[in-house]
Amino acid sequence: MVQRLGYGWALALSPDRTHLASVNFFGYSVWDLTTGTLTSRDVDQTAALISPRGLRWSSDGERLIMLYVDEQGIWLVPLSASDLLPIAKPTRLDVGFDPQSPPGVQFAGRGSNGEVAVVYYGNTSTKISYLDSTTLDEVPGLTRELPAGVTSVRLDSDGIGLLWVDRNTLWYLPATGPVRRLGHGYTNAWFAT
Repeated sequence: MVQRLGYGWALALSPDRTHLASVNFFGYSVWDLTTGTLTSRDVDQTAALISPRGLRWSSDGERLIMLYVDEQGIWLVPLSASDLLPIAKPTRLDVGFDPQSPPGVQFAGRGSNGEVAVVYYGNTSTKISYLDSTTLDEVPGLTRELPAGVTSVRLDSDGIGLLWVDRNTLWYLPATGPVRRLGHGYTNAWFAT
């Protein structure tokens, strides 16, 4: 079966692979892939303008975590997967960058213990922070850094290995072993599962 999903990006498949979520500037949606039922919620147009950057499911599939940027900084907000309403206040991420000109930011995957990994592309370095998927607090001691100019950082399914692009070259750092150059001419990196 093929179904047009409409406009959106930052697709996120639920852990049990039965629901697909997406977000855009106007709202967010969840499709039940087993029944075709769509649940949507419009962004409050009277609120401050936000720029959604991604969605991630909680490990239990009960919540979605939306990553967004506004004029105040970079934020995470947990949403109920059933009705897409916020279930807690947004958490501002303190990344040490000027909030008036936020760097590129995206989800990078999940850590080895289910943490949500967020990558920040700054002018002096690329930082990967790991956040508890329930409290959204940063997990101490798990921050990683790569050089500035790195793009498209992704965590391997083990939550440790890293894949990234640096000056159109694709690199892979496995959980054990040395960094490997995988090829040249790439603009994005991703894992297929």
